[in-house]
Amino acid sequence: MQTEKHKMIASVVKEKRTDLNYTQQELADLCKVSLRSIQRIENGEVYPRQYTLNELAKNLNFSLDILSSKEKPVEPSAKGNLAKKRIISLAFVLGTILLSAAFLAQSSQFPETNFELYLFYTGILIVLSLGLLFLWRKKQ
Repeated sequence: MQTEKHKMIASVVKEKRTDLNYTQQELADLCKVSLRSIQRIENGEVYPRQYTLNELAKNLNFSLDILSSKEKPVEPSAKGNLAKKRIISLAFVLGTILLSAAFLAQSSQFPETNFELYLFYTGILIVLSLGLLFLWRKKQ
């Protein structure tokens, strides 16, 4: 699973390695790690151990501070997405309530008992909960 930290280290290592005209094998030999480790680090597949990070920093001439100073850029569309989700949520809730009220208003026979009415409200709550859960779940 690639995280932002994996991607950041991958880009720094690859950029510094290519700037110094090292092959992956040469860097692996300098850092005393396997070629596959360097490949996995540069692909963002793994987060290197502290020893490996120190060796990479020493051999590629970068400070480990560069890794902590790079912040994840805030996407300008993040606020727009949040507002969009809120509007869609409100419309979904209001639409569901209005449709259920319209159903109850047009039906002369339903509900015959309070139990049926409670079951109807429970169904509406389940539909609302699942719809909002689907809308607000985090995508990974």
